[in-house]
Amino acid sequence: MPDWYASVRGPLLLLQSVIGVSIFAYPLRRRSHFLLRLVAGLLVGMLLCQLAVPFLYGGFQYSSTSPVLRVLSMLVIYLLVIAIAWLCLDETLWTAVFVASSGYAAQDIAGSFKTVLKVIPAIDRCANHPVGILVVDLFCYGGIFLLLYIIFRPYTKERDENFDNKLKAVFSFAVLIFCVGMARITQDNVDRGTVSIIAESLYGMVCDGLILVLQFSVMEQAKLTHNVDAMQEIVHQQYLQYAASKESM
Repeated sequence: MPDWYASVRGPLLLLQSVIGVSIFAYPLRRRSHFLLRLVAGLLVGMLLCQLAVPFLYGGFQYSSTSPVLRVLSMLVIYLLVIAIAWLCLDETLWTAVFVASSGYAAQDIAGSFKTVLKVIPAIDRCANHPVGILVVDLFCYGGIFLLLYIIFRPYTKERDENFDNKLKAVFSFAVLIFCVGMARITQDNVDRGTVSIIAESLYGMVCDGLILVLQFSVMEQAKLTHNVDAMQEIVHQQYLQYAASKESM
């Protein structure tokens, strides 16, 4: 990749993750001065990433960087995404964690897809061009984000249930850290062979996809349970009315 791109990779990953969050968070309540909060949060977060170059993606030489530092860099960006989501959305911290996890997983799917495409020599040459890398990013991230938006829109539009669930948020956080962290240990290592690159990228995409499916399956199950409880309450109230009417008669 071009040197200038590598030097700002941390801030770019943060920006891509925040865009990924919008796929799932668009129906949520927003705080006042939403755009101002979003721009300020992104600028501060990207600045923090850039200032921490020795510890984040931009300054890493992946062939010699400790796997622990790679995982740590991923964790820092993930926490910044959560902070920006909580700053901009008029929701609880648990909701911010839930949508931030979904957004980060979306970003990781797109990044892994881009890694697979770069195995093709023509695309790899394009990605090493200053303008070509932006075109490849637009195609990979834009295409994957649009696809995920279409797939998960039935679960996010006009939602009745709330993402505000501590158990779901903790589950999302823990599983994402484990799966993406395990992949990050070897990912981006320049010494890997082509087969390893493809296998590890596909593994990352599958893990991230399963995380999203599990997240929204749990949410849908909670919605169904809530509906059943509501129906039982309605039936119970109707029975009480019937019993009262019968006694009056």
